[in-house]
Amino acid sequence: MNNAELLSPRFIRENDAGISGQKIQVGMVYPILGTITAIVEENESGLIVLLDGSILISMTLHNEKQRETIRSRAFEPAVFVAKVTGVDPQLAANCEMVIFGRSQAYNA
Repeated sequence: MNNAELLSPRFIRENDAGISGQKIQVGMVYPILGTITAIVEENESGLIVLLDGSILISMTLHNEKQRETIRSRAFEPAVFVAKVTGVDPQLAANCEMVIFGRSQAYNA
């Protein structure tokens, strides 16, 4: 089944599928689609980055290669699997995994 079939009104109707909203809960893990728009803080254990200008993400990095990957892939869309640590005054989370797509440099 392709994406077009999954999004078809017939599939949604027959499988009682839909989208529902929910309140974000502290302590829960969510996939967050976003782009790193700024590196807020850099320390020995990792980085704190800003996603889409509004979400603070703390990232623990274990080596310089990981750090360089994050720096070089900033401004590219990614999925950040993160545990929410706060919602007020802004959303904050600890990143557990980042999934980047194919590098845009190869497609240019």
